[in-house]
Amino acid sequence: MKNADNFIKKLLGGIIPKEWTEIFELSSFEEQKKEFRLELVEKESLVPEKIKNKDWVLNGYCRTVELMSFPLKGKSTYITIKKRRWKIQGQNICYTNNYDLHLDGVKATKEFALFLKELDRQTADEFFLTWPDYRHLR
Repeated sequence: MKNADNFIKKLLGGIIPKEWTEIFELSSFEEQKKEFRLELVEKESLVPEKIKNKDWVLNGYCRTVELMSFPLKGKSTYITIKKRRWKIQGQNICYTNNYDLHLDGVKATKEFALFLKELDRQTADEFFLTWPDYRHLR
């Protein structure tokens, strides 16, 4: 089973930023007609430092974040990220981890956003025209 987990982690590292494979686990991967959708869930073992040595319990998830990433096989790729919430048993204060996953104001992975930023308008149009569902992005 460990070999299968390592294989999935390596494969996933080719699709999402490699450092994310240490933080998140793939909970679903879906190919639709015009897009791929991945859902990543924060690993349960990543308890925030403030409460690591206390009697903590899971307390659901924060609001999900959806980011666009590099296309796969000519299809748009969307990554939904679910960060966990923890609390100390018997208390109502929630604790979370903070990760620098995307640039402020940009709903794309950092790598994809920086790639797009480097393109001039004509090159960007040529790039996006290779996507089957580009028109809805304009």
